[in-house]
Amino acid sequence: MKLGLYTDVHFSKYSSIIQSRGDKYTTRLENCIDSINWAEEVLKDCDKIICLGDFFDKAFVDAEVIEALNEINWNSKEHYFLLGNHEIEGQFNNLKLLPGKWITESMIEDNIAFIPFGGEELWSDIVLSHNMIKGIQMGGILSNTGIDLEEIKEKCKIFVNGHLHSDEIIGNYISLGNLTGQNFSENAQYHSHNIMILDTETFEYELIENPYAFNFYKLDKLIPLKNNAVITLKTKYKDIKLPKEVVASRIILEKEIDDTENEKLEDLEIDHIESFKNYILMTLGSSDLVKSELEMLLS
Repeated sequence: MKLGLYTDVHFSKYSSIIQSRGDKYTTRLENCIDSINWAEEVLKDCDKIICLGDFFDKAFVDAEVIEALNEINWNSKEHYFLLGNHEIEGQFNNLKLLPGKWITESMIEDNIAFIPFGGEELWSDIVLSHNMIKGIQMGGILSNTGIDLEEIKEKCKIFVNGHLHSDEIIGNYISLGNLTGQNFSENAQYHSHNIMILDTETFEYELIENPYAFNFYKLDKLIPLKNNAVITLKTKYKDIKLPKEVVASRIILEKEIDDTENEKLEDLEIDHIESFKNYILMTLGSSDLVKSELEMLLS
């Protein structure tokens, strides 16, 4: 059997600096529609299509988002949708807006373990998940919550995870990465937005990059860019000409500062982040959920 996988669409009207209108819907929604329709077409020969969580960006879905769902050309194969953290509000979720099987509790089917956000750890040859992973680096911080990377190495043949937006492969662990870019916590210089075709017999897989994806960059100088680039650029030049690949931009004009001022700013940034982290832990507590969301934010 072949599985078609994608994850973390974050189907929504806006994200980061992408705040414009498109031809019918917002630019963000139209990009999500294009990305999903491309994925559905590429994966049409797979036996099952599985979204690994966070199809929606928020538990509350407004009228324009609901209307935009009608533009999706779902292929004819059976669809599965794992519950992600963005789709939960208390005991409720919005997966019933989607066509297919909604996975809100961990289960095993056809030798595939499905673990939605916060679900019980189950193990099989193939594990599909939307969770934090303990033991991976996230922006220089070693994650100490979630499903243990060492257990993943020992207890399954292949583990494919959503939730974390940067694609990464560590042995049999694969972070698939979000279908299209969402914000500047991502870095298109080093990561891409992919779908996967996974063979359940051989455990071989193919990653295919989404040509419609938004690609986010934080830059100090212009470099070769992918299509649909969304950039933050620090520059001394007011009238800099941006390449055609840029669809949205934020230009930060910087003044020249000496090395002493640079050191002060670096120290302030480190202290500020640490103070923020401590404040959140003191205010909201140190539950696994708070820690996992905090680690994702700080990364």
